Amino acid sequence: MPTQDDLDRLPADVRMELRNQQRAERHQWLNSLGILFGVLFTAGSLVATGLTLRTAQEDLRTSQENLRLAREGQFTDRYAKTLEALTDDDATIRLGAIHALNRLLSDSPRDRAAITAVLAGFIRSHDPAPTTENEELPSEPSVDIAAALSTLASNPLPVPPLDLHGVRVPHSDLQNANFNGANLSGATLFRADLVQAKLSGANLTDANLHRAKLIRADLRDAVLSRTDLRDAYLTRADLSGAYPTEADLRDAQMTGTILHRANLSRANLTGAYLLEANLTGASLLDAQLRDVDLSGADLRGADLRGADLRGARLSNAFMGLSGELLRVADLRGANLEGANLRGADLRQVRFSVGVDEIRRVAVTDGTTRW
Repeated sequence: MPTQDDLDRLPADVRMELRNQQRAERHQWLNSLGILFGVLFTAGSLVATGLTLRTAQEDLRTSQENLRLAREGQFTDRYAKTLEALTDDDATIRLGAIHALNRLLSDSPRDRAAITAVLAGFIRSHDPAPTTENEELPSEPSVDIAAALSTLASNPLPVPPLDLHGVRVPHSDLQNANFNGANLSGATLFRADLVQAKLSGANLTDANLHRAKLIRADLRDAVLSRTDLRDAYLTRADLSGAYPTEADLRDAQMTGTILHRANLSRANLTGAYLLEANLTGASLLDAQLRDVDLSGADLRGADLRGADLRGARLSNAFMGLSGELLRVADLRGANLEGANLRGADLRQVRFSVGVDEIRRVAVTDGTTRW
């Protein structure tokens, strides 16, 4: 390292350059120190911000959990009070409780199954007793039962199938009701308005639907064994794959009804109107079809073995393309004007040995196709 004397002997411009170099080095060191302090300060700020953010997130989670618990507590309190009101002797208070349950259905989707079960149980426990004769049943359900039915019927979200077996609610307004898969076995629903109701897969075994309106209703795959459907309005209803075995469909209005592959074995359709109905592939084994109007109906592939078609009208019906179609059927008095029987096996038609015998026992004309 040079001494002071060595520096003094240097030329002035060199000494000046060395001083400037020393100052630059000092400034550079100070700048580096400042940058270091800045980096440390920034890092500290980031750490502090991270800790603050973490604390804020924990506070938010705590707040959300507290809010959830508060809402659950509030819901539980509302639910308990509503159930208490549902048992009140005053019908007006019960009606308010049902409307409250309707709101709770929207507020708590996870409790939907429990709420619908409560409403179904309410209907079963408050409708007329089984000992009440049908003639003595009210002309319409009470306001609270009607409200409970409406709430269940208008529930659009999927829930476990409703259990409404044995309910006695005739004259109910259930248009567009959503009862898919519901258990309505033994239910009394005569004269009910079920226009465009959704009853796919529903169990209606032994139900009373006498004179019920089921226009354009969806009854696909529904079980209708021994169901009373006398004088029912089933115009354009869809019963594809349904099981109305042994059902009573006397004088039912079934114009344009879809009965594709439906099982109508031993069903009583005496006097029913099946104009332009779709009965393709349907089973009509031993069915009562006396005086039935099947004009324009599609019976291709239908199994009519043992069916009683006396007095039936089959004008312009499509009945061909099935070798078993009319096997052992009873056509005495059937109106076959315009009927298409091409391809049908008529050899074992009851009281017949062929076309000539059918012409003798049934009503045919030049438009009947053999």
